[in-house]
Amino acid sequence: MSPWLLVVVDGPSEVRDAEEPDVARGVVTKILGHSFGEECVRHLSVRYWRHLKGSPLRKESSLRKGQGDLRMHGRHARHAAWLASLGNATTAFGTVILLDNDHDQRSDRREALRAGVAAAGAEARTAFGLAREMVEAWLLADPELLARPLPRGKRCEDLWGSKDDRSSNYPKHVLHRCVLEPRGWTFPRAVEAWSQGRAREHSASLDDFLSQVERLAQTQYVL
Repeated sequence: MSPWLLVVVDGPSEVRDAEEPDVARGVVTKILGHSFGEECVRHLSVRYWRHLKGSPLRKESSLRKGQGDLRMHGRHARHAAWLASLGNATTAFGTVILLDNDHDQRSDRREALRAGVAAAGAEARTAFGLAREMVEAWLLADPELLARPLPRGKRCEDLWGSKDDRSSNYPKHVLHRCVLEPRGWTFPRAVEAWSQGRAREHSASLDDFLSQVERLAQTQYVL
């Protein structure tokens, strides 16, 4: 059976349970389950950005004409074009692409994804988004999840700090301090309690991604 969706994310924690790697339980799989249903989530073809090496597109002639030169948007655009084309040809519902921003202030990663999907001519069957700064910030956007308040003067999408300093405002560390540690929860338990409906009101990047996923589900006659 062909997978119902090709899903491309930064890492396994967004789609899998670290303690039970065969269980589809992460922020992205929860979002997809809400729009596409749990049966679809059990039939995902998952790829990770970290495993995409080099450029999969040596020629751009197969892409839609008039969409501009993908080289100006960098590797994320080239990969997005290839992935959108692949999902468009091999899955029932298409492709879902999510990339973390990771405090990249030098480029517009979302625009790169948009350019790649457009160049592939796969807009109707592709949902894409950018998590600012990473999906852990999306969990922190749900106010009912917080056992302790966010760092003073910070919104969830503003959080950043040293990965090596557990007292910093790095989103994974803030999630640990404000949710996991005080509640005695594991990461999968936090995902289970998380509400995308509550969180989207406090995160523009999450709202944008949810809108993309909902549109894809509607165009594929799922919603």
